Amino acid sequence: MYNPSFDVAGNDGLAIGWGSGAANGATAIPSLLPSTLAPGGLAQRLDMTQLDSANKYAQLYLLNRSTFSAGQAASGAVYFRATASLRVQL
Repeated sequence: MYNPSFDVAGNDGLAIGWGSGAANGATAIPSLLPSTLAPGGLAQRLDMTQLDSANKYAQLYLLNRSTFSAGQAASGAVYFRATASLRVQL
């Protein structure tokens, strides 16, 4: 997987190889911050607003999903700071 720790910054606050989006009136503003897990690395941040109904969502995703093979292990770390009752899917 290319750029798994967001070390290579792209445009619009996203790491190269990653995309973000929002639907149905939700907003998602990406930015890169110093990582607290990987020294010298970056962390991808996604500030989301207007997630006030079930059909609104924001997402962060790999642009090339074919980087994983069947049976291959992958790991990740996610930190959420959210309003009560926010539904999260990984």
